[in-house]
Amino acid sequence: MRSNAWDARIERARELRSAYPFASEGLKFYERIAVFQKSLFFEIEAACGAARTPCSPGFLRKEFDSFLLLPHFGRFLSLVKEIAPEALAQCAQYLAAQGGSRWLDLLMQFWEGGAASPASLEPREALLSWIFLQPYAEYLSSHAEWTPPAGTPPLCPLCDGKPQAGALRPEGDGGKRFLVCALCSLEWGSTGASCVHPAVKRMSAS
Repeated sequence: MRSNAWDARIERARELRSAYPFASEGLKFYERIAVFQKSLFFEIEAACGAARTPCSPGFLRKEFDSFLLLPHFGRFLSLVKEIAPEALAQCAQYLAAQGGSRWLDLLMQFWEGGAASPASLEPREALLSWIFLQPYAEYLSSHAEWTPPAGTPPLCPLCDGKPQAGALRPEGDGGKRFLVCALCSLEWGSTGASCVHPAVKRMSAS
């Protein structure tokens, strides 16, 4: 099931490259990133198992396995240096020279930051951290058994991440809106048709 999800993203990027040549460079970058993320997701699953684990809301940010993640970060930075736009490639090259202790500090700052990106990370560092950690977050959320909270939380119930999109899914005789987490890709139910961003902004500012 998860393989189908990653393959769908990769195939969609290829379709869009053909349909919109002007965006080909960015879509090709995403396609190669998605291939890496798919590989990392299944390497994590092979190491940690495919069983589903009962968990409580908000558990995800308490899970961080540096021994599992750090051996893959150098390979990720090498890929970014090869395929990314110049500014992002330069950031990857700089980080590659910093070594493991800096990598650990960077990733933990982002992971523990929740919905608010840590002020100590500059935007390119935060972007690279997000891209690299997304497969790990998706592994945790897709293998979690949890009870959805009452109401419509503006942030992800599992990782406190912001929604990146809304999705309308068929339900009964109509449809229901879901929010999709930008980090772990969890979908949770949302009521109403108004934009979620004002609620997210209020939550982030509190």
